[in-house]
Amino acid sequence: MKPDFLEFIPVKLVSCIEDFYRQIYASIIDNKAFKKNLVNVRSLKELKFDFEIIKSLEDDEVSLGEYISYLFPCNNLKGILSNISDLLGVDFAKEIKALFKSKQDYDDFFVTIEEIFTIRHRLCHEASVVTSLKKKDVTKMIDYSYHFLHSSGLIVLGFLYPNSPMTTSEMKASSEKSYNEAEKELTDLIKRIKEGLSKTDFPETFNYIEKWKEYRKERARENAGNFAEGGSMYPILYLMDLEKITRQKIKELRTDYKWLLR
Repeated sequence: MKPDFLEFIPVKLVSCIEDFYRQIYASIIDNKAFKKNLVNVRSLKELKFDFEIIKSLEDDEVSLGEYISYLFPCNNLKGILSNISDLLGVDFAKEIKALFKSKQDYDDFFVTIEEIFTIRHRLCHEASVVTSLKKKDVTKMIDYSYHFLHSSGLIVLGFLYPNSPMTTSEMKASSEKSYNEAEKELTDLIKRIKEGLSKTDFPETFNYIEKWKEYRKERARENAGNFAEGGSMYPILYLMDLEKITRQKIKELRTDYKWLLR
């Protein structure tokens, strides 16, 4: 990707974060045990209710949570954490902090996510020039956003459905199953490509794949370690990252050998 285009990735990431959290807001509000906490949400204190929406609510065309979720501001991390804290009646920032091995790592995460919102605001609302981002900066933003959303979802689900049968071991088993499926897909794809190339003047051994798998492990260890090193979530995040990196390689190979695979 051209360096000039990297600065637009934060715009996409903010859209993902906003959409994800609006779904989270709706899920909490539509849960009977937490709906009562709406009166405690500070960001909605000045809300003027649109009575035209009442009929749609009564006809079940839209749920209360779906409607109100779009009234929450989602323009910075601090506000999002505050909204979830008010809705759940807990310190959600503290729940997120517990996933990190040190305060320094959490602070790094917080600054990175806030930077995503800042860059998006400058581009979309101020039309100002953003200093060109480097690929490593954007990669870090993507990794942190990915783990932030997934971890947030798991934490919220734990509050909404405390008696859910989805234990840590079950989540690990599910993540491992998804990774193994991706690994098999990659192995089958490479086999198919090698067979196709063997009939051309440019056969490929794919000997580099073993080295790439070592890189994959190190990358997954680092990403999971930034969030939950030593914690019960670590093996789950590690497996999730293995799957994500594997699927990225699958996509890359399908693009590179599109001419052969069609």
